[in-house]
Amino acid sequence: AVQPAGTAHSLLRKEIRLAAPPFKTRYFAPANLRSAAEDEKYMSLITRFITEKWTLRYCGGLVPDVVHVLVQGQGVYVMPVGGTSKPKLRRLYELCPIALVLETVGGKAVDPVHGRGILETEVKDCDERGGLIFGNVEEVDSVIEALLGKSA
Repeated sequence: AVQPAGTAHSLLRKEIRLAAPPFKTRYFAPANLRSAAEDEKYMSLITRFITEKWTLRYCGGLVPDVVHVLVQGQGVYVMPVGGTSKPKLRRLYELCPIALVLETVGGKAVDPVHGRGILETEVKDCDERGGLIFGNVEEVDSVIEALLGKSA
């Protein structure tokens, strides 16, 4: 490819893979924190992250949070839905592409309502919306167990 004059690109890593535990630093990105006020399980999960001294990394933009997980090699993003917390992310345009990227690098992306993989659920409508939990397999499984009370 032709590069404009004066620009240079460096390949930082040949292959991107999410790390396996143990992790030196653990990152969490809790979206929709307001819903923790009405969801006792989500509040308990957030409290656990803080008590266990996980590092908060949430910028309010989904793509930067995805990039952070990819660059750091680990972390978990949680956007629950339920009660007054309505689904916001579009399955076809946001959930499925992010799930594909995360699963390709060895991570996991699931629906927070049922704990099923995003890519395992058929898209029924181009405006269908949902929540999202993604990150390292172990961390996503731990979040699903905390929020849904079941093993993933």
